[in-house]
Amino acid sequence: MNINDKFKTSVNSTKEAEANIIELLKPVYENEKAKVKLINELALGVADWIILASQPKKNDLVLKQLPTLDQVKDKLKQLAKSIVPTIKDVEKGTTKADEKEISRLSGSISDASKTALLLTGENTGFVIGYRLADGTAYVDENKAIDKRTGKLKNQFVKDIFAEPIKTFPKQNIGTAKEPKVRDNFSEPDSFNNVFMRKAFEVHFENKALNEKEYDVHVEPREKEGHQYSISNADGTTSFKGIKAVLEALIQKMEDGDLEALGVKAQTNDNGAKHCLEAFKKFNTVYNNKIKEFELANKQAEEQEKLEAEAKRANIKKAS
Repeated sequence: MNINDKFKTSVNSTKEAEANIIELLKPVYENEKAKVKLINELALGVADWIILASQPKKNDLVLKQLPTLDQVKDKLKQLAKSIVPTIKDVEKGTTKADEKEISRLSGSISDASKTALLLTGENTGFVIGYRLADGTAYVDENKAIDKRTGKLKNQFVKDIFAEPIKTFPKQNIGTAKEPKVRDNFSEPDSFNNVFMRKAFEVHFENKALNEKEYDVHVEPREKEGHQYSISNADGTTSFKGIKAVLEALIQKMEDGDLEALGVKAQTNDNGAKHCLEAFKKFNTVYNNKIKEFELANKQAEEQEKLEAEAKRANIKKAS
């Protein structure tokens, strides 16, 4: 996708943008504030880096192109190494960033990268705007900027907004089973991560809209080739199939499809009840085993450290 030429960076170099990103990553990692607001703040910093890093070389006639999602995520993970705890390699005498700590940021990094790409891409409907510090409504620059000083008024903050109509021409004011559509809003508005992820699918992954143009098209499960199978042909467990089922359930939860979750469990559908009970049990066992694994891993690392120190002591003694 081509770059949005109207986007103006708040810094002048990629070095400044990277330093800014590191500062913006810190509160996300420390979880000091509301996550969705932090993601947008981080995305604004990432957008600066995207624009500055994508500048064509002198006399380059090629149109400015955005980096890929993976390239942006890789840059953020690289920068995140400066804020997470480090692990010391006793044998080599070196230290490195704790990859497990970086993995904790993976979801935030992905969402911030997608938001920044939507903001810096052409015709996505994602724009920079302003809002009251304790509000969500879009305020344009004329009201938020002090004309005398050219600076942001104290009660306002910069944020990212989206024009819904640029992603979905229609909106559903009915239900999932009985949709009732009308024209979508064209004015910039606040958005949640569910909308942002769908917008990314539409603008960057070329996902088709559904028939009434108010959501992303989803293939019915009943169609051949779209059934979920958790077993391989030889009868062994298909972890890829289980992953697909879990992703489908996660998507339903994010979309607020309660009928697939607790509501259905209150009916006489024993299959649904047992399925949900199995997921709950899995969640409990998984969390317990993760704790056991982390403890065992820590004990193993400490044991290796003790053995290495004993080995060095023996070598020193022998010499």
